[in-house]
This record gives sequence, C-alpha cells and structure tokens, in this order.
Amino acid sequence: MKVLRIPLLASIALLASCTSTWYPHRFAPSPLEESIEFDRRPQARARTLATVLGILRADPEEGRPARALVRLRLENIGEEELVLETASAQLLSAGLVAFGVPTLRGEGVAPDPRVEAGGDASVELAFPLPGGAGADQLDLSTVNLRWTIRCGEEAVTIGATFERWDRPSGAHARGTLGVRIGCRDGEARGSRRS
Repeated sequence: MKVLRIPLLASIALLASCTSTWYPHRFAPSPLEESIEFDRRPQARARTLATVLGILRADPEEGRPARALVRLRLENIGEEELVLETASAQLLSAGLVAFGVPTLRGEGVAPDPRVEAGGDASVELAFPLPGGAGADQLDLSTVNLRWTIRCGEEAVTIGATFERWDRPSGAHARGTLGVRIGCRDGEARGSRRS
C-alpha cells in the first residue's frame, strides 16, 4: 500500500487557504415576520418577512466592500397593489452606525417591486459596511433593519432588531475532513474523522 505523505506545514497552509467568503456571524430571528395593515385602506394587508443572511467579506478583485446581505419578502394578502420600497431600507449597527446605501442583488431584479393582490415578491439587498470597515471593526452584537411598504399614498415603515450569534468553528464546511496519522515499526497508529 502506497501512502501519500504531505508535510505538516503544507497541510496547514492548504487548510488556511480555505477561508470562507462569509464572516461567521448569523442573525436571529430568521426570518422575522410582521403583519401589516394600513389605517386608511382597510382592504390593503400584507405579510412581510426579513432575514439578515450574514456578512460577506470584501472582494478586492471584484471591487466590492464587505457587505451585509438582507432578504425581504412581501406577500400581498389584501385587495390592493402594494410596493416594497427598496430605496427606503436602512441597516444600523448596535452602535447606531449606518451601513451604506443598499444595492439590489441578483439578475433582473427591479427596485421597488409592485405586488398585486394575492402575489408576492422577494428582494435581496447588499448593505456596504460603513467606511470600508470589516465586520470585526463594528459592534454587530445586533443590527437594526428598517424598510417601508406603500399602498397608494399611505406608507408603513417596519423596524426590527436582529441579534447576532456566531457559527461554531468549521460550520461552513460541507462533507468530511479525514486525517490519518501513521508511524512505522509498530508505533502508535490512528485515524480521525471529523
């Protein structure tokens, strides 16, 4: 049996190069659900959901700063057309530092989607971290999200706070990592899978 031996330093370098594009932060609740009613338009009702997906690291090759990703869904359960005003969305850190102006993420996604009665729409927004900071430079113990839904001339603004929890180390990995340790001439042998 032929055994492939990789020096320890090469193995460590290989594992270190497997850096995730995401910071290890997750936010809860996930999703947050709110029911919306309009004071002057009783036939207009909605269900809206929001999830803070996490924080992507900066991508210098693509020219993108670190950014928080948020997904919003609007379900029109009333009888009048609704509009999800994407430009009104704002994200704040726990220290009340405002993230940058959000951009829509995804192909062919239109700003301010209109949702007919019985319909729904989802958008993903990318909020640049302020001042080109990384996630480790801000107080992200919580983030506060604000967004607006409009029906005709009437608008309802929703605000929600999401609490951070960190993934356990290695939670991004898919599959298994095998390590085999062997010695010659009757010394200890073992294998480990995690």
